[in-house]
Amino acid sequence: TNSEAADSLVKENFKVVVLDECHYIKNKEAVRTQLISPIISSSRRCALLSGTPALARPYELWTQASVVRPDLFNSYRSFTNTFCAPKSTPWGKDYSGSSNLPLLNRLLKHFMVRRRKKSVLSELPDKRRQHLMLEISEKTTEFSDLKTVFEILESIDLTQILHSFDNLKEQSAQMIEFAGSNKGTRNEEAFDDIIEKAKSKRA
Repeated sequence: TNSEAADSLVKENFKVVVLDECHYIKNKEAVRTQLISPIISSSRRCALLSGTPALARPYELWTQASVVRPDLFNSYRSFTNTFCAPKSTPWGKDYSGSSNLPLLNRLLKHFMVRRRKKSVLSELPDKRRQHLMLEISEKTTEFSDLKTVFEILESIDLTQILHSFDNLKEQSAQMIEFAGSNKGTRNEEAFDDIIEKAKSKRA
């Protein structure tokens, strides 16, 4: 099983572990993270590589930072309380926020190295762009499906759709006016009047 394989790798006590695309372990609850983290922690040294270690939120850095520098990041609660501006919700704590970013930045500089494309541009080959024209045989299912899509699009009356949207917008405005100005009146009659007007316009 995956768990047995991971346990056997932990026992190897690797001197160096290199984890590419390390952002895949950003979710601490994921099975992948729970299997890989002990392997990294058991090694003498590790290097985590990623173009996007965190997309937007500090909590996405927790698992990566904690396996690289457990001496700096040894408590998930402390990390989230300090850097994630936690909020209480009816469904539990929300850690999608951010706080104390200057402090987090200083701590990350102890072990995180960032390289921009312009810094290593001389090592990259020139970009090459090509237009590749693909032919789809009329005998294939894909061609038949594509033809059907175009036929459907050509059959759609956009004028009628826009007209329907205009009617819907007008009816919505009438409903808002009805809700605000018919308090204390015979609401059912006023509502029926709006419905009848809408039906007559459709006819």
